Amino acid sequence: MLRRVFKAFHYRDFRLQWIGACTSSIGTWMQRMAQSWLVLELSKSPSMLGLDAFLGELPIVLFSLYGGVIADRVDRRPLLLLLASGLLGGAVRGSCEEGPGQTEWKTTTSPHFLVYHEAPFAPPGVVLGLEKLYGRLRLDLSMFAPWMEKEKVKVYIYRSRNTYLNPKEFNPPSWSDGIAFLDRKIIVSFEQKGRRKLTEILAHEMTHLLFESYWEEARREPQPGRQARRDGGGLARRI
Repeated sequence: MLRRVFKAFHYRDFRLQWIGACTSSIGTWMQRMAQSWLVLELSKSPSMLGLDAFLGELPIVLFSLYGGVIADRVDRRPLLLLLASGLLGGAVRGSCEEGPGQTEWKTTTSPHFLVYHEAPFAPPGVVLGLEKLYGRLRLDLSMFAPWMEKEKVKVYIYRSRNTYLNPKEFNPPSWSDGIAFLDRKIIVSFEQKGRRKLTEILAHEMTHLLFESYWEEARREPQPGRQARRDGGGLARRI
């Protein structure tokens, strides 16, 4: 029975055709899986994933009849070689493209924050959570950071860790989930699986801004009494 099943493989032309078709199918399904995964990872939307699959099949629906007419009227071998070379070139070009460059940001504004998000919309509840956080920190920590009353904090939220680690922009440490820049009043992070996790990261980086700004001011303008104690302590050690 098995000999009858595999009898066709005794013919060289059939073996070549089968190996080529099998290799092509493996590559096609790898590309489809990777593309679908990428669309879902970037959009976080099942609707966009379905739209991508629909648009991928749309050319077959629209042009299959015309393609059949052309295939009947021209030599099919050069046509197949031309189309296969085009598909191969497109796949190679896509895999060899450089990493991400400058991100196209969308902006959401609140009374005390400018939230820049890579996704079309800010993560649900994040802006409101930032304002609640600001209200709590203002009561307890505003003395450490007078700029809180005048300046808005800029918050950049990437879609994923991969785009967050883009070295052409903020270049954060690879082990980090967020980073803060005191001189520019900027907090940078990326979307997490849970909203609470992202809020905790932003709160952590916000306290970094507040306390670092306090110590920065303390270093610039030391109090006379504190300076005298330093000088006295240094003198005592020297003696």
